[in-house]
Amino acid sequence: MKYKLSEIEKALMGELRGPDALATGVSVDTRTLGEGDLFFALRGVRDGVDFVPDAFARGAAGAVVPLYFKGAERPVIVVEETMPALGRLAFFHRNRLSSRVIGITGSSGKTATKDMLALVLGTRFSVSASPMSFNNHIGVPLSILACDQQDFLVLEIGTNRPGEIGSLAGLARPHIAAITLIGRGHLEAFGDTRGVAKEKSSILSALEKGGLAFLPERLAHEDIVLSALRPDVRVIRFSAEGVELDETGVSFRFRGEGFRVPVPNPGYAHDAACALAIAFELGVDPGLARSALLSYVPTGMRMRKERIGEIEVINDAYNSNPDSAEALVASLPRPERTVLVLGDMLELGEGSPGFHRELGRLAGARGFKAILCVGEHSKETASASGGLWFPGPEDAARYLADNLEPGDILVLKASRLVGLERILEVLRDAL
Repeated sequence: MKYKLSEIEKALMGELRGPDALATGVSVDTRTLGEGDLFFALRGVRDGVDFVPDAFARGAAGAVVPLYFKGAERPVIVVEETMPALGRLAFFHRNRLSSRVIGITGSSGKTATKDMLALVLGTRFSVSASPMSFNNHIGVPLSILACDQQDFLVLEIGTNRPGEIGSLAGLARPHIAAITLIGRGHLEAFGDTRGVAKEKSSILSALEKGGLAFLPERLAHEDIVLSALRPDVRVIRFSAEGVELDETGVSFRFRGEGFRVPVPNPGYAHDAACALAIAFELGVDPGLARSALLSYVPTGMRMRKERIGEIEVINDAYNSNPDSAEALVASLPRPERTVLVLGDMLELGEGSPGFHRELGRLAGARGFKAILCVGEHSKETASASGGLWFPGPEDAARYLADNLEPGDILVLKASRLVGLERILEVLRDAL
């Protein structure tokens, strides 16, 4: 984006104090702020106004600040609240974009599908996509504002409370929307999977006129999802067929063609099928798509492989819910060599103990070399699996440092807030 502060002042209904300037980007974090960015002083763990001096020192074109800002830095745009102002600027920019917008949501697989779709579309078109997992009330506006008239803008849209997808999708106004899965995630907020289906399907109600909706062939609570569709929206189904897993990846067939993703998890075949369905509808060549998928590398702590000494590590600890955790546990190819670390699955509501026991029973039946369970909720997993229980990652790390053997495969799976990656920090120093 490139806007004068005077233009942004009008869009935000704020007051510009100081000289006009050209803003060439937006930042909410001074650590990553680039010269010419407009800094939004959001209130989080710390108040963003505390970082306004640092933003200007790093070359900010200006800052958007709340009414109570008393600093001398200029230029600033004063607004009543900075968080809604970020959304208003994204709305302003979205109205000026010629890019076609694709919104992706689902209980799992959002980030992988978004990244694979951006990779595949990039073989023919210019593409802007949400970085990492920028899928909330901050990440979606930032992703919209980062788009600079590319052919396509691919957005990941998430939720952890009712109404969030409707709000974010209303901001994005996608031409194309996809739901990867209706599953058992954030049940604390939505009650049951019918509540999840209602929330996820709200992305379809936000589709632009004549939009496209991509849905799995097998979809839970399809009646709820389809009820969100308008008559002018066309539905296209997708599924991965003939899925075959080996130690280095997953192969599958889609519409008669063979494809492969170099990630040993069957869920990635489903995510790739969603990406391919959209890409093929937009005219991407299957051969180019096949080559693009072979170069796919998961982002963040999603099936990320590394070696620590003579130990192979699979770090899938970015997020976890019953569906994704059970799929991983069921598909790991060498249980006799695998040390499985399962952490808490959070935000599951009243059903949490049962979900953790169910996961434990599945893990216990697979014959893993060892099972370690981390966190208060995972006491149930340990009891059902016959595994060991540890209150926190550091406790599990000390045990692993003493007991891992050369040739072991260490697999980590948990909700993000558990912090299982701290196990690897200890092991890098110890092994």
